[in-house]
Amino acid sequence: MMKKYFIASAVALGVASFTNVAQAGEFDQVQRQIGIVENILSTALKQDLERQSVQVSSTYLADQGVLYRIRLDNHFVFVTEFDDMPLPPLPPEAVITADSVTMNDGHMEFVNGEVVGTESKEIIIELEDIREQSEQMRASAEQQRELRHRLRELNREQREVRIQSKLQDDNKDLTEQLQKIEREIVKLREEKDTLDAKNKMLVKEVKVKRLKQKEKQQQEQQEQLQKALTSVARSLCDYGVGMRDISDEQFVNVQFSQARNQHMAVFKKSDINRCVSGKLDHKKLLSKAKQYAL
Repeated sequence: MMKKYFIASAVALGVASFTNVAQAGEFDQVQRQIGIVENILSTALKQDLERQSVQVSSTYLADQGVLYRIRLDNHFVFVTEFDDMPLPPLPPEAVITADSVTMNDGHMEFVNGEVVGTESKEIIIELEDIREQSEQMRASAEQQRELRHRLRELNREQREVRIQSKLQDDNKDLTEQLQKIEREIVKLREEKDTLDAKNKMLVKEVKVKRLKQKEKQQQEQQEQLQKALTSVARSLCDYGVGMRDISDEQFVNVQFSQARNQHMAVFKKSDINRCVSGKLDHKKLLSKAKQYAL
């Protein structure tokens, strides 16, 4: 009886080992298939987006399908902190501090040193223009601080001289000193008003340019995303048949990353197979995909 038990156990272990080996072999096979499509997607995106490199990676999701991750910001310039730069309307006595217009390399993210395309170069020129104006605002802020400090000193001197003048009636020297202080106060206040007006104009110009640049960047990102979506849909129609071990009930998920934004497109494998067979074109395949922002 014991001998039969050992034989049965050995057979069971052998079957289990064979199943594990078979599953491992199937996993390697599907990984190879999705890896080939990954290379195809990368090559197609480089060509369609006119880029020297595109980051594409893949992950097999057991019983679900495959996830492709595509980064679209390799050679793109993105402004990361302009939204945080406070540019409120200035009341008459408000002063712009240097901290409120800090714009250094930490406020601008160059994902890659290479810049591709005329539009991206134009963005850099616009950002440099904004940077220069911000430097002017910083210089004006420093001047304003010096003016406020000098005005406080003059106001204090003015009070002291007035007190002395009351104690010493008709003191000619004190009267002249008081007049001199008052003239300097008037002059400094005029300078301060001029700086306030200049800063208001700079704030307005920088705000308008920042919003304009942001709108242009968003438009370029959207155009880039649509090109990438079309490229992926065409590639899946042409070469999706290579993922033979992804069943019709499973999905091909494609995640696009652009700076802080992420976009997901989910294709049914059955729709991809229909596109491969000519029953759908890539535009119809794309329209049938479920798309949403993450």
